Amino acid sequence: MKHCGLSTLLGILSVTRVTSSVKEDSRYWKKLGEDSIKDALREDKNENLAKNVILFVGDGMGLSTIVAGRIFKGQMQGHSGEEGYLSFEKFKHVGLLKTYNVDRQVPDSAGTATALFSGIKGNYYAVGLDATSVYNVCQPNVTKTAGVRTLIDWAIEAGKSTGMVTTTRLTHATPASSYAHCPHRDWECDTKIPETERGKGCKDIASQMVEDEPGRSINVLLGGGEQVFVAGINKTSVCTRGDGKNLPFQWMKWHNSQNRTNAFVKNKAQLMEVPDNINHVLGLFAPSHMPYDKDRDTSVNGEPSLEEMTTKAIQILSKNTKGYVLLVEGGRIDHAHHDNLAKIAMEEVAAFDAAIQKALAMTKRSDTLIVVTADHSHAFTINGYPKRGNPIEGVGDVTPEGFAYETLSYINGPGYNYHRIDSADGINRTSTLKTWKNLNLTENAKGRSVPHMAGFWMDSETHGGEDVPVYASGPMAHLIHGVHEQTHVPYTIAYSLCIGPYFQDCRGPSPKPSSSTVINISVVAVIISTVVSLRLF
Repeated sequence: MKHCGLSTLLGILSVTRVTSSVKEDSRYWKKLGEDSIKDALREDKNENLAKNVILFVGDGMGLSTIVAGRIFKGQMQGHSGEEGYLSFEKFKHVGLLKTYNVDRQVPDSAGTATALFSGIKGNYYAVGLDATSVYNVCQPNVTKTAGVRTLIDWAIEAGKSTGMVTTTRLTHATPASSYAHCPHRDWECDTKIPETERGKGCKDIASQMVEDEPGRSINVLLGGGEQVFVAGINKTSVCTRGDGKNLPFQWMKWHNSQNRTNAFVKNKAQLMEVPDNINHVLGLFAPSHMPYDKDRDTSVNGEPSLEEMTTKAIQILSKNTKGYVLLVEGGRIDHAHHDNLAKIAMEEVAAFDAAIQKALAMTKRSDTLIVVTADHSHAFTINGYPKRGNPIEGVGDVTPEGFAYETLSYINGPGYNYHRIDSADGINRTSTLKTWKNLNLTENAKGRSVPHMAGFWMDSETHGGEDVPVYASGPMAHLIHGVHEQTHVPYTIAYSLCIGPYFQDCRGPSPKPSSSTVINISVVAVIISTVVSLRLF
């Protein structure tokens, strides 16, 4: 066999992170196993009535992304990485969720978010509608009957405060599914509604958030998308308003008319300086999506992190003595994956985990249920046989022929063309060494903005269809278990809070005694009566 540059490439693989000084012999693993059993036996069910719920959604954060993110986080802290945990991986209650849409085997975010927030599965690309809706067609009567009620609706009706925090546009598919009803997720502003469907009575998503319930009554709305809300802004390729509206101004004007304290903020300093008496906050920190966490302007005039937005949201919502429901989306994990930017996706997982850690520190397990999950997975894999502690974003292994490949790769996406030596000459090559770039000779193993390899070209990598994990801690967290539809999550949350479908019947009717129980009770009654009549005591 020909070992082209094998010694050099193997040198790459020998570069490892700092590993643990603990000797991982049989005694180490035996103690670890025994301690995990003791910990499991100490766990008791928390059946308290929840006051608050925080639902964290890592957009596109499938199991392979969680594992890679765990290793990446550990390696950034100077460890080997494999032995570590993301904060939510320590939760005691874990299950799996099926993610398909009613009409798609592999889902999109609008359908999955609708299921997560309402308990109703919908169609591909449909926001806040059941499966009777028609794709990309404005039918107000259908929308009225197909529109679903969400955790936001239920919480507001119960007198709780509500919040939505995201790193995407506030009108993007996932956040929009908590408050809007739309037959196409791209109808974020008026000009995105097809000309054939305009004037029929359907509103764009931004208008629904500001003008309709429950959107306009949400206490905290933090994310990106200013261009979608304000006419005249044309900084990105996202839709530009053509109706002349300034929706943030409308939002403030309406809250003033309702005597509700409110603030509209546009940078980190303004958010952090929101006065204690303010109960409604709208924050728009970018024309479109917010920058990736490592690309943010971290100055006071820049964009807040997901952790900072989550912190402020909890502070504001916690003032309500009846509690709150907060939805937090780490939305740009998904965007990095679509571009095959594996390292940036891992950075976004770390930022998402930091927000969860902060929420855990600010809340009590006794009264706050925290649920962490994903809306769907991605066509993303961890492969090869890299050594322990090998940089997770780097070269993972070398074939016998000396061809190096990365630990993290994609089934499809734009990374395909980047890694080809020449993707357009049509030559039928017989050797991989003549088809693909040598990773030892490119920046691919190091650059965070360079796409990882994909096996099939697409301009945007696709979602994955496998089940996604769900983790829970707090009151009624034990209801998160086994394999369920995504619709299980909002019902678990509603049950823990006694809202929505469980508002009147919080813990369900008392179980009816079985016929055998009734017979036994009758027998006992006869015996007691006989004993009393005979005066045996």
